[in-house]
Amino acid sequence: MPTPDSATTPMLRQYHEAKEKAGDALLFFRLGDFYELFYEDAKVAAQLLGITLTGRAKGDDRIPMAGVPFHAARGYVAKLVAAGHKVAICDQMEAPGPGKTLVKREIVRLVTPGTLLDEESLEARDALYLAALAMDGDRFALALLDPSTGELRALPSGGFEAALDELARARPKEVLLPEAMQGGARAEAVLKRSGAARLEARPERAAAEAEALLKRHLGVGTLDGFGLRDPLAICACADALAYLQETQRSAAAHVVRVQVEETSSALWLDPSAVANLELFRGPDGRKQGTLLALADKTLTAAGGRLLARWLAAPLLDLDAISARHDAVDELAAASVLREEVAERLRAVLDVERLLGRLATGQGAPRDLGGLRTSLRELPGLAQRLSLCASPLLRELAPALLAPAALLELLARALADELPVGREPGFARPGYSAALDEVADLAQGGRSAIAALEAQEKSRTGIHSLKVRFNRVSGFYIEITKPNLHLVPTDYQRRSSTVGAERFVTRELAEHESKVLSAEERRAALEAELFSALVAAVLAQSAALRACAHAAAQADVLLSFSRLAADQGWVRPSVDNGEVIDIVGGRHPVVERALREAGEGPFVPNDLLLDAERRLLVLTGPNMAGKSTAMRQVALIVILAQAGSFVPAARARIGLVDRLFTRVGAADDLARGQSTFMVEMAECARILHQATARSLLVLDEVGRGTSTYDGLAIAWAVAEHLHDHVSARTLFATHYHELCDLPLTKPRAVNLTMAVTEVEGRVVFLRKLVAGGASRSYGIHVARLAGLPEPVLIRAREILANIEAHELDETGQPTLAQPATPWRRRSSQLRLFELPAAPVAQPADPARDALAEELGRLELARMTPLEALVWLDQQQKKLRRG
Repeated sequence: MPTPDSATTPMLRQYHEAKEKAGDALLFFRLGDFYELFYEDAKVAAQLLGITLTGRAKGDDRIPMAGVPFHAARGYVAKLVAAGHKVAICDQMEAPGPGKTLVKREIVRLVTPGTLLDEESLEARDALYLAALAMDGDRFALALLDPSTGELRALPSGGFEAALDELARARPKEVLLPEAMQGGARAEAVLKRSGAARLEARPERAAAEAEALLKRHLGVGTLDGFGLRDPLAICACADALAYLQETQRSAAAHVVRVQVEETSSALWLDPSAVANLELFRGPDGRKQGTLLALADKTLTAAGGRLLARWLAAPLLDLDAISARHDAVDELAAASVLREEVAERLRAVLDVERLLGRLATGQGAPRDLGGLRTSLRELPGLAQRLSLCASPLLRELAPALLAPAALLELLARALADELPVGREPGFARPGYSAALDEVADLAQGGRSAIAALEAQEKSRTGIHSLKVRFNRVSGFYIEITKPNLHLVPTDYQRRSSTVGAERFVTRELAEHESKVLSAEERRAALEAELFSALVAAVLAQSAALRACAHAAAQADVLLSFSRLAADQGWVRPSVDNGEVIDIVGGRHPVVERALREAGEGPFVPNDLLLDAERRLLVLTGPNMAGKSTAMRQVALIVILAQAGSFVPAARARIGLVDRLFTRVGAADDLARGQSTFMVEMAECARILHQATARSLLVLDEVGRGTSTYDGLAIAWAVAEHLHDHVSARTLFATHYHELCDLPLTKPRAVNLTMAVTEVEGRVVFLRKLVAGGASRSYGIHVARLAGLPEPVLIRAREILANIEAHELDETGQPTLAQPATPWRRRSSQLRLFELPAAPVAQPADPARDALAEELGRLELARMTPLEALVWLDQQQKKLRRG
């Protein structure tokens, strides 16, 4: 691209100066009613937006050029940002006018995936996270900032994998990285795990500089009041805040606090668990059919976002959980109270995002009007909650009392009906005398014209005299021809018509000059008034955010209570014990899907995990309901610790600190990882990170490799969980051999899904019962899936041969040849193959002594090393004999 010096026009030189400041951003350069892009920016935009690429002549050269209408620019910017680009908005800072050869232009903001704050581009119920990652050697700290609401969170520092886990859970739109990570494998891992549209490399910031920036912005002398002491976390928070200020060209006054999160304060959900349980998104990214979609009965956007936060971070504090349950209990039992609270909440707009738009310079008078409407409803909501019995509901009441002076100011200043966007006319008549006068002039000064007309009629005695206006002639006095002899000498003729003459006076010309400049003066006065009102609102940001958060909490508690009342959910008992005892538990999403499809009632199940039942080995055929039964336990735990009632007849939940799942098959081809490698990596995470208080849901461990390898791995994983981790574990498997685990592992229990056969057809009863499965019914499931009948017939033949041990030496089934003994195996694999029948052996004292000693061994009490030592000793005895 040519340099600024080579540009031959003042406008192009101005463009190049702006482009130099914009850096790698696509520059939207305002020219009249269009935003224009030039050079490579134009080529990129034309391709992504599907707009015409034209050109602008410059000497013998032609500059590539593309443009979009000014009034429709937001949609085009959103498309470019969604594609991972940064966009710089360069606006005209003054109106074009006579004698102005070049209009002043400035970059007013940068738009990136993490700072796209246009209301039309935001999902009202989804958080918009900008993540900032700070690094010190092998230690990383992560900050999450929602520019649309001002929420700033500092997450615990730790290793790189821990940071990746948090990014995977938060799903930020953009991630700020230290420059040292740019272009490396770690940056690639961040992009993949976070799902971000864009990474932005930032120079590292000294801890002292970062701390000073935060203290200056928050207006505090120390960050200790926020619990923010880790220098690395301080750097991450400062980077996020500084980036927001730089891109929006604003002070970001809506960021009023830092929320420091501790690992011990919430149930930690493994990112795989979040995905496998479909808490917020389905496999294809859909929202429907998720736990959040079912549970979200909130009435406000802020309530919807807070509900997602509560489900993503269920509580570990028993008192806090009980307080939420008390509030839900009271609301669920009182339909009148629920409706009174709902009536108030329906009128509360998204105060958090209203503040965000106002703080970043993108607000409009209607945002102030929305704030006024919301503040009017909050005192009534506070008064109603103050009468509740639940301590938590009563505690919300004081926070809902918004600053009365601010409400009074907005009521006096804003008109009842507010214009769209930045159109004039938002101020209430009488609020500003100067503005009222200018506004009247801008509309032609009707009162002044009426007074002037009455004055001239009295002075001239011409009762038919009219003062009028049109765009060609401007203001004029019209006098019919029969009255021309009464025209005063100071009247100056302007034009003639068939029946009248038009005149102008010095006073009328002065009035016309005032009217013509009134629009510009009105715009300036309204801008001053709007800025003053915004400043008054932002001065109360902390109080307003507290009001908004309290209203959102009331909304989530109301949503939980409506679920309980409408769906028949019950209050769970959550304690500090080890027991998870669920009676009549149901999977809430599957239950609703069955009901909506008219496919009959959901079959509830009971499940008990305690000190004596730590490992539940669940077997049974495909489609019998194993996955549903396990997942519903995890969902009930999440709901209970989030403060909700649960879909069960009765539930007792011993606190769960971490929740992991290992479900399904997936690969990671970009990193060269097969399905089985991904499965093993997930298992390794669980074995290393789970504790005795964790809940594990494992489905088909070892299925990604050969039968014998898979069985060995599944058995070893189950043993390790039983002997060393001791987590409460649901272990579903098709390896029926694992049903032998309870023989040597006292805290392992077999469960299976009940199946029956009616007239040769298999019926799945969807019921958990004690014991292990004897068959998989795979061919029956294949029939349900629609496999052709010849394939099913042949499969039955092969299965019969396998079960009859009819395998040839290559392991292939055959109907003609007898089975080869070394290839024989039973229909269920065993860890130790046994001969088909006892074979008589000659007497051997040494062997008999070994057999006797082997019979006395207590294998369950031996370590692997002790067993090897014993085998070595016996082998030496046999060799000596």
